[in-house]
Amino acid sequence: WLKGARNFAQTCAPVPGAMETAAQSEQCIRNIAKLFQETYPGRGGRIARSELLRFLTLVTHGAIADASLQQVVDAADKENTGTVQIEEFLCWLFSQAKVGRTEDEGPPWLTGDLHVSLDTPKAGVGLVYLATVKDEVPHIDMIPDKSEPAFDDSIEKFRETHAGNTQLLGQLVNRVKVCPSCGKACAVNIKACNSCSADLISVAESRTDNVFMGFIYGIAKGRFPYKISMRSQSPDFLCFDDPLAVTVCHLNAIPTSEYIPDMRYLFTDPPRGLAMMNKLFETAATAAFEQYWGNEAFRRKFFAGEPLPKSFEALIDFAVTGLNCPPSMFQLHLQFIHPPLLPFHFNLFLQDGHFHHGRFFPLEYVRKALALGDAVKIKVTDETDASDIIRIVEKHGISYDAYHSRMMRKCKEVQQRFSPWEESQFTHQVINGQVFSLLGRVSHAPDKDAKAIHKEDTKLLQNYGRPYANDKPSGTHYRYAKKAGEVHSWVS
Repeated sequence: WLKGARNFAQTCAPVPGAMETAAQSEQCIRNIAKLFQETYPGRGGRIARSELLRFLTLVTHGAIADASLQQVVDAADKENTGTVQIEEFLCWLFSQAKVGRTEDEGPPWLTGDLHVSLDTPKAGVGLVYLATVKDEVPHIDMIPDKSEPAFDDSIEKFRETHAGNTQLLGQLVNRVKVCPSCGKACAVNIKACNSCSADLISVAESRTDNVFMGFIYGIAKGRFPYKISMRSQSPDFLCFDDPLAVTVCHLNAIPTSEYIPDMRYLFTDPPRGLAMMNKLFETAATAAFEQYWGNEAFRRKFFAGEPLPKSFEALIDFAVTGLNCPPSMFQLHLQFIHPPLLPFHFNLFLQDGHFHHGRFFPLEYVRKALALGDAVKIKVTDETDASDIIRIVEKHGISYDAYHSRMMRKCKEVQQRFSPWEESQFTHQVINGQVFSLLGRVSHAPDKDAKAIHKEDTKLLQNYGRPYANDKPSGTHYRYAKKAGEVHSWVS
């Protein structure tokens, strides 16, 4: 029956052997599917088994035995739903045809499934990663708590207004390396961009605006509008979606009444630092527990339909939480990164492109270290390095390496546990940076750009800025914006 299916696909091709490229094959499939949907509106692109069988019989003019055609229909509806998705059927059909091949090239890529498969694990990544989202996925809108900016002007104007306040001005800048490929501000000590993976070794250090402090002071804009994808807010804390989402649930929690440039300053007062970390985790985990886990459709799709945990504290078993030191944004922010990672980012993770050893400090480690109290209290200067803290804490039997390794294992295990990414939900795969089409036969698609696809997929999958306004992320401003002098600094 496979031979019969291939012969049938050849009879359907406008010019046998003409579709030699993935783009041509894709376009042919889309044209036929569009024609079908226009002819039969309201069916969601599906055709009844009986109709499909009559159509195949009509088109083949008896060239293929009825029994073989029935096997094709059975394969198309292997779950016995009574209907067949026409675009998936066409993709499979064209994959069986010897399109643009010669006998010497051997058999085409055969599969008994409607969707061409490379046996990619459902975790999203094997030696490849899935790309170009085809299906709509559940999204979580931000909380409907709209506020106007307290300082309705730019961060430059804010600086001018407070030109004599050197302490305040110092809070408004970051030391970073700006990625020349995607523009992301990255930490000064990493070798590759953790958003697009571009090389940063030769990129010089520079200064950027501290957007998080812009949020806190209620500033309207910098190089872009300072709008927040709000998850929760109070007079002392703020939680929001990360605009450069690594996962479907990627949150940041920051203190708003205190300026803490980075993790090192927590060790100037360990008991107070521990209380701060506990509150930041509670803020982020509560938002994730109530808004993400609390949504049944989202939980079913991305968390494997698992039951709601007993409380927000239980999310420590799922989420990758911690602090970057040095950060790319110089206001303490707990990263709450709840798997599953997007396919691109899980691929990057497997290449050690996320949670860098010696820079990312797991929450569990930071809590354990700060619980040592005065034994790990330090005075922080410009020369103090995060590795100094690792050595001090190590003397008390707490190993950074052990905690970091445990966190990396957890990320992999949770990704596998939830495994939400199905090949049939995507139209391409990226293999070693090159794009391959899954529509029709599996074939190279040199006209597709992997970085452009990644950017568009992120937009489609992320929850940042939902609901979109005019196809762009929306946002708001911090209701409890601070005035100059209202934010206590931990810097001596």
